[in-house]
Amino acid sequence: MSKRGTSLSVRVAAGVLEHNNRDFYASNVDPEKVKDNITYKREDLREVYQKLFGEALQKYNAKQTKTRNKIDDYYEHISNSKQEKLFYEAIIQFGDKDTHSVGSRDGENAKQMLDKYMKSFEERNPNLYVFNAVLHMDEATPHLHIDFVPFATNQAKGLETRVSLKRALESQDVHCKNKKYTERQQWAVKEKILMKNLAHEYDYEVINKGIHRAHLSVEEYKSAMREIENLQSHLQQVQVENVNNYSAEDIAAMKNQLYELKQKLQDSETKANSPIVEIEMQSDEKIEDVRETLVANKVVFAETTHGFSVPEYAAPLVSDTIKNSKLANNFGRIRDRVALDIDEAIYFSQDYEKLLENLQAKGYEIKRNKHIAVRPPGAERFVRLRSLGEYYTENALRFRIENREKFQNACHAQTANTFGMEREFNATIGNVIVLFYDKQIQPYKANYSEPYTFRNDYRIAGLLECAKLISDDGVTADNIQSKSADVKTRNAEIYKQLKQLETAQKIRKDLISCGESVYSGGTASDETRAFLKSYNIESSSDIENLQTTFAECESTLQELQSELTDNKAKLRSYDKISSMYEDMKYGNYINKLINEERERLAVRDEREVIE
Repeated sequence: MSKRGTSLSVRVAAGVLEHNNRDFYASNVDPEKVKDNITYKREDLREVYQKLFGEALQKYNAKQTKTRNKIDDYYEHISNSKQEKLFYEAIIQFGDKDTHSVGSRDGENAKQMLDKYMKSFEERNPNLYVFNAVLHMDEATPHLHIDFVPFATNQAKGLETRVSLKRALESQDVHCKNKKYTERQQWAVKEKILMKNLAHEYDYEVINKGIHRAHLSVEEYKSAMREIENLQSHLQQVQVENVNNYSAEDIAAMKNQLYELKQKLQDSETKANSPIVEIEMQSDEKIEDVRETLVANKVVFAETTHGFSVPEYAAPLVSDTIKNSKLANNFGRIRDRVALDIDEAIYFSQDYEKLLENLQAKGYEIKRNKHIAVRPPGAERFVRLRSLGEYYTENALRFRIENREKFQNACHAQTANTFGMEREFNATIGNVIVLFYDKQIQPYKANYSEPYTFRNDYRIAGLLECAKLISDDGVTADNIQSKSADVKTRNAEIYKQLKQLETAQKIRKDLISCGESVYSGGTASDETRAFLKSYNIESSSDIENLQTTFAECESTLQELQSELTDNKAKLRSYDKISSMYEDMKYGNYINKLINEERERLAVRDEREVIE
């Protein structure tokens, strides 16, 4: 009898304490099973920082002769750092939902293996201070979240004891032997050796799973299949049994919906059957860019030693990502980073001097010559602020600081003066702004060519777009479904008109072609002349009139196609508004936003290890 298989997963990513400790529930959590979770450790992070670094911070500050070099709060100092994180999180898992689901025998074995793993973790990793650790049994598969602060002692620069994942791992004899793998990856390999031994204890054979699967695409495919089956069944019933109860427009609308679903399904099948191609890459930084792009576009992929294996249809996407990667031009990337840091710091600055202080707190070096220049942490060159563009001159920055609360105040006023669904969306914009100030979300632009502002935040921009449509169309929670039905009815009318016009245009085109031949002095058969006469085409002037009609109908066709495109976009917006409003109404929208943000950061920071 062959052994059962299990895979090993070790990821080091950005942690989400609120999610781990169930301060809020993500959609994949079963609230009834939360009681089955095991909490090994739960300490206050600020208190941990005082315990680990309090004494070292006092010694460091005592040696500083200049006040500006002192660190008032090491917790805040690291929080604003671009080099280190306040803490890291290791996510440990045996198998997946298909092999080790919660409640199954293998799931119970996974729980026991994870429990043994956790109980020896701190002894193996003396330089990773664990302050929060939870074994989750309320999701599809048992898994561990271990949150830790990496620290290194006896340091020559900075604090004697300071935060550093690289130094902490080196203290545990984990070294980067070449540029190909980081200390974090080497550490994960060592941890997997222990996990492999645990798996063998429970009589499992370890299998490698290097594939990243786009689960959502599979769900969409299955959903499309169900919709097609249901719609085909309903359409057959309508046409055979209840034809008198439905108008031609209703049947046309259903046929159109069926056509669109089949197109969607065909696209999914094409992607599923796409052959796999290998793409080699040398730059670790570009690999990170490509990984983010593939995940964002829900592409199935596998990481190889020197790059990726991807479906052939995704190869152009990878090529474009490599070509357009901001990391391709390191100085350009630094300038973008400086601009975004300034955009963010503006909202925390009361005046221009405070803005420069905030940049210093992030680790920037300031050069005060005729024109202010800054150097971000880790960069070799200074960047003049005015060289970043018209929004970054001193006068422009002072203006932006002075008006930094203008949008927020207008948002509050708009919330107070609106009602129902529109008010809910405006209030949510205010809540997103609060998340920004609390540093629970990062600044992301809707328009990359413009500076980051609240109006140019992609989340807020989406909410504003929805709020405008709600206002312009008079949308309410009670009428949004009927408005959507009206648009679908109009689309069915358009499809009918388009079909009629396209048929008529084909005939006109044939008539014009025959007529031009006949009335320009050419020869024509009796059959051709009879064809023209049947449509009352008996002279060159009739052909000219027909050409005018043809051109007018072409214009009408374009107008109808444009209206159809706009209506489809409106239907998507109505669906989006309905979904978002449901989340807002039940208090889930902000929690989802936080969770999505943490997951996005986890994808960005995650380093896959050697399988």
